[in-house]
Amino acid sequence: YNMDFSRQDLVERSLEEIQAIHALPEAESKKLQAYLETAFRDVKKGERITAVFSPKKGATIYHQGRFTGAIPSLSLAQKFFDIWLSKNTSAPALRDGLLGRS
Repeated sequence: YNMDFSRQDLVERSLEEIQAIHALPEAESKKLQAYLETAFRDVKKGERITAVFSPKKGATIYHQGRFTGAIPSLSLAQKFFDIWLSKNTSAPALRDGLLGRS
């Protein structure tokens, strides 16, 4: 990250981005929020959060290389990754870079 973020800022922004793409029902949103609140940590400039998607396990999340949590629901994990990979992402240039299209 290029700046500091609180855990709550990361959770809220992630949920906003997902809602903009998928309009999750409240029950799913609350479940995802709980997963993210467990997995995310406050982030300082220069630190990394890494998320790994597995088609059989959902997503695992790491902060500075240490496991911090998971999104075990395959559907919610896919929606989480859509923040960056959906055609409807709010950051299309980042998506293109992630997909090797830059």
